[in-house]
Amino acid sequence: MLTQIFLYLIEFFFGALAFLALLRAWASATAAPMRNPIGQFVMKLTDFAVLPLRKILPRTGNVDLASLLLAYAAALVMVALSVLVVGALNGGGLMALGTPLVALVVLLRWSLYLLIAVLIVQALMSWTNPHHPAAYFAANLVDPMLRPIRRFLPPVGGFDLSPIVLIVLANIGLIVANNLRLG
Repeated sequence: MLTQIFLYLIEFFFGALAFLALLRAWASATAAPMRNPIGQFVMKLTDFAVLPLRKILPRTGNVDLASLLLAYAAALVMVALSVLVVGALNGGGLMALGTPLVALVVLLRWSLYLLIAVLIVQALMSWTNPHHPAAYFAANLVDPMLRPIRRFLPPVGGFDLSPIVLIVLANIGLIVANNLRLG
Protein backbone atom coordinates (compact mmCIF):
# COMPACT_ATOMS: atom_id res chain seq x y z
CA MET A 1 0.00 0.00 0.00
CA LEU A 2 2.81 2.42 0.86
CA THR A 3 4.48 1.69 -2.47
CA GLN A 4 1.28 2.52 -4.33
CA ILE A 5 0.88 5.81 -2.44
CA PHE A 6 4.46 6.89 -3.20
CA LEU A 7 4.15 5.84 -6.84
CA TYR A 8 0.89 7.74 -7.19
CA LEU A 9 2.37 10.92 -5.69
CA ILE A 10 5.47 10.68 -7.89
CA GLU A 11 3.42 10.13 -11.04
CA PHE A 12 0.94 12.87 -10.12
CA PHE A 13 3.59 15.54 -9.47
CA PHE A 14 5.90 14.78 -12.38
CA GLY A 15 3.01 13.88 -14.68
CA ALA A 16 1.35 17.24 -14.03
CA LEU A 17 4.62 19.05 -14.70
CA ALA A 18 5.14 17.10 -17.93
CA PHE A 19 1.54 17.73 -19.07
CA LEU A 20 2.00 21.48 -18.55
CA ALA A 21 5.34 21.48 -20.38
CA LEU A 22 3.86 19.44 -23.25
CA LEU A 23 0.91 21.82 -23.46
CA ARG A 24 3.30 24.77 -23.59
CA ALA A 25 5.37 23.14 -26.35
CA TRP A 26 2.22 22.20 -28.26
CA ALA A 27 0.85 25.74 -28.00
CA SER A 28 4.15 27.06 -29.30
CA ALA A 29 4.14 24.61 -32.22
CA THR A 30 0.61 25.59 -33.26
CA ALA A 31 1.07 29.31 -32.48
CA ALA A 32 -1.90 29.15 -30.12
CA PRO A 33 -2.34 32.44 -28.26
CA MET A 34 -1.19 32.25 -24.65
CA ARG A 35 -3.01 35.44 -23.58
CA ASN A 36 -5.88 33.56 -21.98
CA PRO A 37 -6.41 32.05 -18.51
CA ILE A 38 -5.19 28.59 -19.53
CA GLY A 39 -2.13 29.90 -21.33
CA GLN A 40 -1.21 32.17 -18.43
CA PHE A 41 -1.66 29.28 -15.97
CA VAL A 42 0.63 27.05 -18.04
CA MET A 43 3.24 29.79 -18.41
CA LYS A 44 3.29 30.66 -14.70
CA LEU A 45 3.73 27.04 -13.63
CA THR A 46 6.45 26.20 -16.15
CA ASP A 47 8.44 29.46 -16.34
CA PHE A 48 10.64 28.40 -13.40
CA ALA A 49 12.31 25.75 -15.58
CA VAL A 50 11.59 26.81 -19.16
CA LEU A 51 13.07 30.32 -18.94
CA PRO A 52 16.50 29.16 -17.66
CA LEU A 53 16.49 26.31 -20.20
CA ARG A 54 15.77 28.79 -23.02
CA LYS A 55 19.17 30.36 -22.40
CA ILE A 56 20.71 27.03 -23.42
CA LEU A 57 18.05 25.82 -25.88
CA PRO A 58 16.48 28.77 -27.69
CA ARG A 59 13.23 28.37 -29.55
CA THR A 60 13.78 27.11 -33.09
CA GLY A 61 10.93 28.31 -35.26
CA ASN A 62 7.79 26.87 -33.70
CA VAL A 63 9.67 24.19 -31.74
CA ASP A 64 10.03 24.96 -28.05
CA LEU A 65 12.95 22.70 -27.12
CA ALA A 66 13.09 24.01 -23.55
CA SER A 67 9.50 22.93 -22.85
CA LEU A 68 10.07 19.56 -24.51
CA LEU A 69 13.23 19.01 -22.46
CA LEU A 70 11.32 19.89 -19.28
CA ALA A 71 8.62 17.35 -20.18
CA TYR A 72 11.23 14.66 -20.90
CA ALA A 73 13.13 15.47 -17.70
CA ALA A 74 9.91 15.15 -15.70
CA ALA A 75 9.22 11.75 -17.29
CA LEU A 76 12.81 10.64 -16.69
CA VAL A 77 12.76 11.67 -13.03
CA MET A 78 9.35 10.04 -12.56
CA VAL A 79 10.57 6.74 -14.01
CA ALA A 80 13.82 6.82 -12.03
CA LEU A 81 12.07 7.66 -8.75
CA SER A 82 9.46 4.98 -9.36
CA VAL A 83 12.20 2.40 -9.85
CA LEU A 84 13.94 3.58 -6.67
CA VAL A 85 10.73 3.52 -4.61
CA VAL A 86 9.78 0.04 -5.80
CA GLY A 87 13.32 -1.19 -5.15
CA ALA A 88 13.66 0.44 -1.73
CA LEU A 89 10.26 -0.61 -0.42
CA ASN A 90 10.56 -4.15 -1.72
CA GLY A 91 13.95 -4.71 -0.14
CA GLY A 92 16.16 -4.60 -3.18
CA GLY A 93 17.89 -2.19 -5.47
CA LEU A 94 16.50 -2.26 -8.97
CA MET A 95 18.69 -1.18 -11.85
CA ALA A 96 16.93 0.78 -14.55
CA LEU A 97 19.17 0.51 -17.59
CA GLY A 98 16.26 1.29 -19.89
CA THR A 99 15.07 4.32 -17.93
CA PRO A 100 15.73 6.90 -20.71
CA LEU A 101 13.81 4.75 -23.22
CA VAL A 102 11.00 4.05 -20.77
CA ALA A 103 10.79 7.80 -20.12
CA LEU A 104 10.33 8.41 -23.86
CA VAL A 105 7.50 5.88 -23.99
CA VAL A 106 5.91 7.46 -20.90
CA LEU A 107 6.20 10.87 -22.55
CA LEU A 108 4.56 9.50 -25.70
CA ARG A 109 1.69 8.09 -23.60
CA TRP A 110 1.26 11.39 -21.76
CA SER A 111 1.23 13.25 -25.08
CA LEU A 112 -1.53 11.02 -26.40
CA TYR A 113 -3.56 11.41 -23.20
CA LEU A 114 -3.15 15.17 -23.48
CA LEU A 115 -4.32 15.07 -27.09
CA ILE A 116 -7.42 13.10 -26.12
CA ALA A 117 -8.18 15.46 -23.23
CA VAL A 118 -7.83 18.57 -25.39
CA LEU A 119 -10.04 17.01 -28.08
CA ILE A 120 -12.74 16.28 -25.51
CA VAL A 121 -12.49 19.79 -24.03
CA GLN A 122 -12.63 21.33 -27.50
CA ALA A 123 -15.68 19.29 -28.43
CA LEU A 124 -17.51 20.12 -25.19
CA MET A 125 -16.64 23.81 -25.41
CA SER A 126 -17.75 24.00 -29.05
CA TRP A 127 -21.18 22.73 -27.98
CA THR A 128 -21.59 24.69 -24.75
CA ASN A 129 -19.63 27.95 -25.04
CA PRO A 130 -17.77 28.28 -28.35
CA HIS A 131 -16.71 31.88 -27.61
CA HIS A 132 -14.92 31.11 -24.35
CA PRO A 133 -11.15 31.70 -24.45
CA ALA A 134 -10.57 28.04 -23.53
CA ALA A 135 -12.57 26.93 -26.58
CA TYR A 136 -10.48 29.13 -28.86
CA PHE A 137 -7.24 27.90 -27.26
CA ALA A 138 -8.24 24.22 -27.59
CA ALA A 139 -9.39 24.72 -31.18
CA ASN A 140 -6.03 26.29 -32.08
CA LEU A 141 -4.24 23.29 -30.61
CA VAL A 142 -6.19 20.55 -32.40
CA ASP A 143 -7.16 22.16 -35.72
CA PRO A 144 -3.81 21.43 -37.42
CA MET A 145 -4.30 17.71 -36.67
CA LEU A 146 -7.98 17.69 -37.61
CA ARG A 147 -7.58 19.45 -40.99
CA PRO A 148 -6.09 16.44 -42.82
CA ILE A 149 -8.83 14.18 -41.44
CA ARG A 150 -11.51 16.67 -42.51
CA ARG A 151 -10.22 16.49 -46.10
CA PHE A 152 -11.09 12.80 -46.18
CA LEU A 153 -14.11 12.91 -43.87
CA PRO A 154 -16.28 16.00 -44.39
CA PRO A 155 -19.02 16.82 -41.86
CA VAL A 156 -21.92 14.39 -41.92
CA GLY A 157 -25.31 16.02 -41.40
CA GLY A 158 -23.62 19.04 -39.82
CA PHE A 159 -21.57 16.90 -37.41
CA ASP A 160 -17.77 16.97 -37.53
CA LEU A 161 -16.58 13.41 -36.95
CA SER A 162 -12.87 14.21 -37.30
CA PRO A 163 -12.31 14.52 -33.51
CA ILE A 164 -13.68 10.99 -33.06
CA VAL A 165 -11.31 9.68 -35.73
CA LEU A 166 -8.37 11.42 -34.04
CA ILE A 167 -9.37 10.02 -30.63
CA VAL A 168 -9.51 6.52 -32.15
CA LEU A 169 -6.05 7.03 -33.69
CA ALA A 170 -4.69 8.34 -30.38
CA ASN A 171 -6.07 5.29 -28.57
CA ILE A 172 -4.39 3.02 -31.12
CA GLY A 173 -1.19 4.95 -30.39
CA LEU A 174 -1.73 4.28 -26.67
CA ILE A 175 -2.09 0.55 -27.34
CA VAL A 176 1.20 0.60 -29.24
CA ALA A 177 2.92 2.68 -26.52
CA ASN A 178 1.64 0.37 -23.78
CA ASN A 179 3.00 -2.65 -25.65
CA LEU A 180 6.35 -0.88 -26.06
CA ARG A 181 6.45 -0.24 -22.33
CA LEU A 182 5.54 -3.80 -21.39
CA GLY A 183 7.55 -5.60 -24.04
